[in-house]
Amino acid sequence: MPTLPHFVLAIPWLLAVAATGTVGARQPPPNAHTVRLGTGKMDDQCKTVSFTPLPAPVAFPKGTSEIAYKVEVPPGGNVDDVSGEVTIACGAGAVSQRRCEKWDVVGGQALLTSFTVIVSCGELRQPASPFKPGSYKLDVSRGGVPFETLKFTVDK
Repeated sequence: MPTLPHFVLAIPWLLAVAATGTVGARQPPPNAHTVRLGTGKMDDQCKTVSFTPLPAPVAFPKGTSEIAYKVEVPPGGNVDDVSGEVTIACGAGAVSQRRCEKWDVVGGQALLTSFTVIVSCGELRQPASPFKPGSYKLDVSRGGVPFETLKFTVDK
């Protein structure tokens, strides 16, 4: 029988299962997290990072040349082994990504509490070409194990 702390930690996951009525092979990550798609900008040193989430279902307009995603956990959490992979097609050039991280000190320990990634077509710091219209996805993993997929479109 699980101890009370393990049971309490499992409640949000159990509620999600009850709401969807399904149990998949994927396990929830050890820390609560949010993953959002949207738009963003960052400077070269990652000192200024802006992110604006888009409502679901996420659809980027025709001509979009940059998208962003952000992964974050509540205070005390850690996303150091979380990664994302965007499947998207460029009109010209190759897909490039730039990641900026936010670290916080919690109880004397440095924890990676969030990161924002800008995805574009072409070389960084160069004018980007637009993404091809279509349906795409963002796969998020923790420790190499997939746990979330977000789907999005680029309009025609």
